[in-house]
Amino acid sequence: MTRARPEALQFIVDDCERIEDLFARRRTAAACVRLLVLTRLEQELLLPAARECSNDEDVVDEADAGVDQLRELVAQVLALRETDPLREPKSAVLANCARRHFMLLRDTVLPPVRSAHPDVQGLARGMQLRKAELEAVTEALREEVVAMSLAT
Repeated sequence: MTRARPEALQFIVDDCERIEDLFARRRTAAACVRLLVLTRLEQELLLPAARECSNDEDVVDEADAGVDQLRELVAQVLALRETDPLREPKSAVLANCARRHFMLLRDTVLPPVRSAHPDVQGLARGMQLRKAELEAVTEALREEVVAMSLAT
């Protein structure tokens, strides 16, 4: 088993902090785009790895449900015009949900992955590559999540 270095998956924590900062500076659209990238990374790579490494399946299920909730809230916020009176309150709800989700990631989801994943460095590299791919198509991610929200 590869020994995890402390910085393995640190970029996830850094992204969480950047998103919180964007919300604090009321740059909601930018925060939403970063959230779309982060939640896709979680769904595709991080949470499956967490299921392999965690003894607490409920925590991973909670994180998975949190991803779904965040994506739905992002869709609702992005579907509103900047002048819509509901945009600010929905953005505040989204920021609070994101903050709680990030705490769950930092405190409960990431530690077992860092310590027990057989190739945490490889996982981190794969996630960073996928992150770069997703960042190259952020407009498509926005359109996809809004379209999914409108379809329901």
